[in-house]
Amino acid sequence: RLDRVNARRSDRGTRINYKVRSGDTLWDIARAHDVSVKQLAYWNDMSPKAALQRGKTLVIWNKNTKGKRDSMVRRVGYKVRKGDSLSVIADKFSVRVNDIVAWNSLKKSRYLQPGQSLVLYVDIRNSP
Repeated sequence: RLDRVNARRSDRGTRINYKVRSGDTLWDIARAHDVSVKQLAYWNDMSPKAALQRGKTLVIWNKNTKGKRDSMVRRVGYKVRKGDSLSVIADKFSVRVNDIVAWNSLKKSRYLQPGQSLVLYVDIRNSP
């Protein structure tokens, strides 16, 4: 989930304002932005074990330390087709199954249905 609002550059890197969504954890958010949970908690004056509230805006400072180009994440609508599974869709768009589940408030134990609409947050530079 890469809801980026008001991203701006400084000597600390890029400031990203991230809006917490249902199902988010500090660990998932930190992992998605290549930062540690400890850093994320520090930047937001909270405990690393604190529960997140949906709708809260977190500050993330991302220096792209891995040398990656800035990602271009876009919200993409996807209609499930016959034979699709969470893993097939995740592989197709280079995202994680757990992210698809969280973005769409799905239960892993339920099957996807053809025609079902999903929301994906895809880095368009890495997609097919």
